[in-house]
Amino acid sequence: MRPRASAGVRPAKRTAAPSAAIQAQLATANGALSDYVKVRTVGRGSFGEALLVRHRSSGQMSVLKRVRLEGSSDAAAAAESAAREAQVLQKLRHPHIVEFLGAFVDNSRDSTGGTLCLLMAFCEGGDLQNRLQKVRQECRRLSEQPALRWFDELCSALAYVHQHQVLHRDLKPSNIFLSGRSAGSAHYIHEEESVSIGDFGVSRPLTHSMELVTTMVGTPCYLSPEVCELRQYSDAFERWGSPQPSVLSTGEQRFLLVRHGQTTFNAEKRFQGSMDEGSVLTAKGISQAEELGQWLKGNPVAAVFVSPLLRARQTLEVARTVAGEVLPPTETKLSELREIDLYEWQGRTQDEIRAEDPEFIRLWKEETWNLQVSGRYVVRDLWRRSIEAWHRMRQVAPSRGETSLVVAHGAIIKALISTALGLPEQGFRHLAMSNGEVVEVAWSGSEAKWRKLHPDKGPWRCLADEEQAMKANPGKDLSNMDAA
Repeated sequence: MRPRASAGVRPAKRTAAPSAAIQAQLATANGALSDYVKVRTVGRGSFGEALLVRHRSSGQMSVLKRVRLEGSSDAAAAAESAAREAQVLQKLRHPHIVEFLGAFVDNSRDSTGGTLCLLMAFCEGGDLQNRLQKVRQECRRLSEQPALRWFDELCSALAYVHQHQVLHRDLKPSNIFLSGRSAGSAHYIHEEESVSIGDFGVSRPLTHSMELVTTMVGTPCYLSPEVCELRQYSDAFERWGSPQPSVLSTGEQRFLLVRHGQTTFNAEKRFQGSMDEGSVLTAKGISQAEELGQWLKGNPVAAVFVSPLLRARQTLEVARTVAGEVLPPTETKLSELREIDLYEWQGRTQDEIRAEDPEFIRLWKEETWNLQVSGRYVVRDLWRRSIEAWHRMRQVAPSRGETSLVVAHGAIIKALISTALGLPEQGFRHLAMSNGEVVEVAWSGSEAKWRKLHPDKGPWRCLADEEQAMKANPGKDLSNMDAA
C-alpha cells in the first residue's frame, strides 16, 4: 500500500532532467567518478555537493561538483543550472576566471538518471567572503595596493565575460575565489595571490552585445535596482549597478570612423600603440587629413569624438581647417578611443621584436586575441574598451539620424566595428583599416551595420556577412596591419 501524503503537503513530483541533451551538449573529455579520491567536502546543497578531490594517477587537486540529473522539479532545475554553467565555462578561458577542467555523467551510484559532475580548478585561498569575514574578526582592513590589483583582475575578467556576450548575474564575494600563495594574515595580500570569478550557474548567454534581458535572478542583497523592478538590463548592471542607457535601445545614429593620417612610426613599421611621443604626421599623413577635410565638406557632422593621442588630434585639426564650418568647433576627447595598449612593444620595430621573441610576432599575426603583453590580453582589453567607448558616445551623440565623427586609430576602430556587430576578438585580423580611411557604422536601436565610405565606397555589411566571411577564411589575416 502506497503511503498517503500528509494533509497540506504535496509529494514532490519527479521530473526527468534532459540528461541525454546535456551529455550531447557538453563537448568535454570523458571521465569517471572512480578516477578521483575524495579529500573533503567543501560545499553541500539540497541536490548536490562540491568535493575537493585528487586524481588517482596524476595527483592533481580539483573541485568536483556533483548534481543529480533526475528527481523533483527543483532537482531538475539544479541540474539545468549545472549544465548551463558547464556550457558557459567551456568557452571562457581567462586567468581570472576559475578554470573549467571538464564534465561527465556518472551512473555508478544512481541507476535512475546519473549524476552530472563538473570539474573545476581548486582555489586554495577559499572565497572572498570568508577572507573579508576574517579581516573583520581581526579588526583590520585589506592592504590598499594589492586590493586595487584584485579589483583590476576582476574588472579584466568581467570585461572578458561580457565580450563573450555572457551575463554572470550573481556577482558577490562568495563567488570570487582566491588562489596563489597566501600571506598568512587575513588583512595582508601576498603579491602572488590573485582572484577569479566562479559559479556561473545562473549566467545568461546573450545573442549580441547590446541585448537587454528582464529575468530576475541572483542573490537578493546584491541585486541592482532595475533587476528588482523587473526593468530591462544588460551587462552594464554588472559593472555599474545601473540600467542600460535608453539611447542604446532606441533611435537612429550614424558614426563616421576615421583612422588618423600616416605617421612617422607607420612609415617605419614601428609599433605605436597608445604611445604619444616621437610619432607625428608625415607629409603623406597631412595630405590624407586635408583630403578628409575636403571630403567632409559634403558630409556635415553634428558631433566630434577624438582620441587623446597627438596623431589623431593632428588629423582632426588639419581636416577642420579644410572643412570649415561643417565641423563643430569643439570635440569630445575620450580616453577609450586611444590605440591598443602594447606596453613594452611600443616604439619598437617589428624586426626588433621578431629577433628577440619570434613567438610574440607569430601570435600578433595569427592569434592576436590570445596575445599577452606585460601580462595583459591586449586585444581582449581593447574589446572591453571599445564597448565602453560605444556606451559613452551613444549616450551623448545625436539620435535623430544626424552624423557623429570619430577620429581614432586602426586597431580601436576595428574593435568598434566588431563590438557594434557582435563579433568576437578573432575579428581583429579579419578587418582592415588604412590611414585616412573612413568607414560608417549605422545604428538602428540595438542593431548595427557598417560599410567602407572613403576613399572607396563599399556595400553595407551586417553580423551575418562578417561571420560568413570569417568561416570562409578561418585564421586568415585579411588586415593590413604590420604594426599598430
